[in-house]
Amino acid sequence: MELSEYLLETLREDDEFVLYRGGHSNQSGSSSVLLLAPASMQPALATLKKIEHEYSLRDELDSAWAIRSLALSEQRGQTTLMLEDPGGETLDRFLSGPMEMTQFLRFAVGLATALGGLHKRELIHKDVKPANVLVNPATCCYRTALGRKVSPCRSESPIVRAHDHWKQLRDEARSGAHFWIECD
Repeated sequence: MELSEYLLETLREDDEFVLYRGGHSNQSGSSSVLLLAPASMQPALATLKKIEHEYSLRDELDSAWAIRSLALSEQRGQTTLMLEDPGGETLDRFLSGPMEMTQFLRFAVGLATALGGLHKRELIHKDVKPANVLVNPATCCYRTALGRKVSPCRSESPIVRAHDHWKQLRDEARSGAHFWIECD
């Protein structure tokens, strides 16, 4: 994958990641891809591990409800993850005002389906929020695995095995640790 051949549009950017939509500049009509890259030119090791973890889940996710990884590569010294592009925008772009009930229900059912798919595979998305959900008003809703961790889980990845997550919560509860969910 050579990024110089793609025209990039920023879909989402935060302190840690940038999510781009890339269309091939030399092939009109070719399908687009999503590209996830660290926001920093010198990212933290934890950021790189999140990208690698996302790539490691590619065989466990279903394109019917998830955005699957296609390739992991180095571009100009930067780790980049190429993802399938089902189209659409991040959900937060649809929340600037009231939403039509039909569209709201379509998004809600799509998100429930995506999270249900993760849970059937004993995976938990630890950072579900509008900026981490890609929706296509014409079709359905997909999840993305981007974001910050949820306390108290020690994993730096937003998606973890359910068994590991619950075991850790149990152990922390037994030790008297206090925990909460961080919301943006």
